[in-house]
Amino acid sequence: MSIWEIDKLQIFIMFVIPGFISIKTYELLYPSSLKDSSKQLIDAVTYSCVNYSIMYWFILAVEEPSGPESFKNAHPNLYILFYVFVLLVFPVVLAFLWKALRESEKFKQSIHHPTQKPWDYFFAQGKCYWVKVILNNGTVIGGYYGPNSFASSSP
Repeated sequence: MSIWEIDKLQIFIMFVIPGFISIKTYELLYPSSLKDSSKQLIDAVTYSCVNYSIMYWFILAVEEPSGPESFKNAHPNLYILFYVFVLLVFPVVLAFLWKALRESEKFKQSIHHPTQKPWDYFFAQGKCYWVKVILNNGTVIGGYYGPNSFASSSP
């Protein structure tokens, strides 16, 4: 019993890859702290299941008829493109939908904002400001934060 057997590889691709793509896309939208890989694996499987639950009726419609008139036999290229969409594209769409939902006014009332640091949210607005920073030793540094300025939460 090898992990490289085709059925085990298919299960891995089906239940880890879409969730992993969703996680990484969401982390690009909202940078977060690094998580343990075992925790990310559970999250990836969970997000993959959410992906399939949303796409269930579409998958069922594509897979339902069998025989020569089935979608798979009648349109093999579209069949492949459909599953490329389900496995690779829709997880990205799902991350953007989740971002839009979390930023909506109605959702903000019941759950905290996804941006981890207040200054990340502040600087992400892209407005121009005069900034005054007071260091731990009491030194004050001031400057202009404008369109060509850059701020990062990473040192």
